[in-house]
This record gives sequence, structure tokens and C-alpha cells, in this order.
Amino acid sequence: MVFAIFYGLAPGAFHIANAVGYDYTWAPYTRYTHQLYPLSLVLIVVSYLFLRAGWLVAGTFYDSGTALYDNTAGDTDDAKLMTKIVITAWLLLVASIAVYYLYSLAYGGFVGLAAVSNALRAGWAEISNPWSFLKRFGGLTIVASYLFLVAIRANHVGGHRYTSRLGFILSFIFSLYVLLTWQGRLTLAFYILSLILADSAFRQRRIRTSTLFVLGALISSMLFAGDSLLYIFRQAIGESGRSSIFAEKPGLESVQDFVLGELSFPIVSINTALTSIYNGVTDMRFFVDIYLGLLGLIPQRWLTNTIETASTINGRLIDSSLAGTIPTDLISFGVYSLGAYGPPVVSFILGLSARITQRYITEIRPSGLGVVLFFAYGLTIARSIAYADPTQILEGSFYLLLGTAITLLVLKVRFGGAHES
Repeated sequence: MVFAIFYGLAPGAFHIANAVGYDYTWAPYTRYTHQLYPLSLVLIVVSYLFLRAGWLVAGTFYDSGTALYDNTAGDTDDAKLMTKIVITAWLLLVASIAVYYLYSLAYGGFVGLAAVSNALRAGWAEISNPWSFLKRFGGLTIVASYLFLVAIRANHVGGHRYTSRLGFILSFIFSLYVLLTWQGRLTLAFYILSLILADSAFRQRRIRTSTLFVLGALISSMLFAGDSLLYIFRQAIGESGRSSIFAEKPGLESVQDFVLGELSFPIVSINTALTSIYNGVTDMRFFVDIYLGLLGLIPQRWLTNTIETASTINGRLIDSSLAGTIPTDLISFGVYSLGAYGPPVVSFILGLSARITQRYITEIRPSGLGVVLFFAYGLTIARSIAYADPTQILEGSFYLLLGTAITLLVLKVRFGGAHES
């Protein structure tokens, strides 16, 4: 679905808007040259076929017939494991609050961080912070909320039900705070969506059409009114220097401007990547960004040189006057990496990885843990279609990978093999 929206509906909307001369924010960047527009469409179609091919190829080796959730399986073991899941969830919640507070000290604490979060994300402000590398650890509260949800919906949680409910409320609230300070509307929407989908799976109910409508309206509201909501959030908890809460954002933009503006980034990036590579403005990167993505997990002050990722180059090539970076999507990242051969290669790897990940997650026990991880990782992989730079993928999923590793390690070590993976 994400692939279809970004590479199906979006190009059609841009083509119509440009054909009739409709002017919107990114209009000058989305007008392909006569030679490159057909090439971009071919790359999109071929990449989708390779994405499907990767999924099917992995399925021949890593297919699984395991049901996603069985609330009658492993009652005795699950009851024992649930105690450790609850303990792990509380430890992750406390740890996330502690490390995120250390991270926020350079900005004046939790309130100060909320006030400057937008400027930090956009690159408008540079504030020295020796604890900047702790930022991504704040996301462990998200994993904690997943674990508490598992405990709440388990049939054999015992005396942990009330403490799990309290833990879920606290971790959910702090997760919202962390995501709002990250200024990630899509990540916030996907987080809430993952909780709703996981809860539906726990109840073993089909998602009704009305529920899908509510989910669509919720996500659309977050994306459409996201900037205003984030601005209100910053003002409400202490941002100063403005006479009115709406002084910076007097109103919402029109629906057509919003849709074209928000979905234009992949199209802008593809156009820029193709133009830059084939006009010799920049050289192919040959997937060096995978290595740079790993380096991005290291505190920047430990590195002698500044990391220049594909997204950094993409932003500079699109408009050198813009602060910050502009994300590379699946197609543009492939073009920057290996020219016209890059998108099919990257798409095949993504399809392969998605199927293998699905296979292992469905075998995690207790099965309730596999439910939340199934949706969490599934939406994370879907998000990588729009944000395909390895640096952004690793930074954006670091908390999920670390939290999963800690949880599975605790379950396996403490019970001497009761956990099956």
C-alpha cells in the first residue's frame, strides 16, 4: 500500500497538477525532464516487481505455517514468561525516562526539549549536547508499551494485570512525548496504528470497515494537522517568545497543497537523483551508505569527519539553501547507489528482508510478543519505502532492535531455553 501511494497515486497527481499549471510549494522540483520522466516510471514498475520477487524467493526458503497468535498455546510456559515480560517492560520504561532526561538537560530538561525540538530536527539550531547519542534510547519506552500490552492481553498474566495497565498508560504517554519531540508525524501515526492492529489480533477479531475508516481518519488527521498539533504541543508545555499560540501557524493549508506537498518528497528526490547521476553532478555511491548508517550509531564527537549521507547530498542538490536533509526514498536511494540498476537491487533486498523477518517473528514465544513485534516491524519496513537511507532506517529502528534483543535475551537466559526463536 505504501509503495502504491508513493509511486502510484503521487506521480499521477503531480503530473496532472503540473499539466494544468497548478502552483504549490514543491512544484518547480517535480517537473521531470522529457527524457527522465519515462525512465522514472519504468524504474518504479521494475522495482515493484523485484520487491515482489524478493518476497517470493524468501518464501520458498523461509515460509512458515505458524499462526500469528494462538491464545491456547503454551499456557504454562507463557505464564512464567509473562512475569519476566512485565519486569522487562518496567526496566525499559524507567531506563528510557532516565536516559532521555540526560539527553534533554542540554535543552533545559523535558520542557525545554519540547520547545526546541522542531528547530533541532530542521537544522535551524545547533546546541552542544554531550549526551546527544542518548536520544534514540528514549524510544525504549515504545517497546515497553508493547510489552505491557502483551501482558494485559495475556490469559495468564495473574497478579500483573493492574501493574501492567499502569505501566502501559505511563509508557504510552511517555512514548507520545518522545515521538512528538522527534517531530515524526508518520512514526507517531504508525506507532498508534501498531497498537490498534496488535490489540485486534489479540482479540482475534477481524478489523471492521468502520474501524479502518477511523484509523484512516486518525492517521490523516495526524499527517494533515501534524505541524499545528506539534506546534500546539510545544507551546502548551512551555515554548516562549510568541504572543499567541497560533502566531507561527495561523491556519491549515488547503487539502490539495498538503497532499501534493507531503507526497512530493519521493518524486522530488527521484527527479534530483536521476538528473544528478546522469549529468555527472554527483557520483554513484555504491552502497557506502550502509557503512555510514552503522557509523551513524556512533556518537558524532567520536568521529573525525562529518558523515555525509545520501539524504544529506539529496537535500543539498535539491536546494542548497534548505537547512537539514531531505530523505531519500527507495527509488532515489537506489539511483544514488547504483544508477538505474540500484532501485531493483534495493527493492529485491527489501522484499527478501521483509519475508525473512516475518517468518522469524511468527515463531517467537510467547505468541503475544510475536503479535506486537509483527506489526511493529511490519510498519517499520513499510516506512523504509519512503525513508530508505540506511542511516535513517537504523536510527529510526534502533530502539526497536535494542528493545527486542534485550527482551528475547532476558526470556532465553532466565528460563534456559523456554523461549523459542
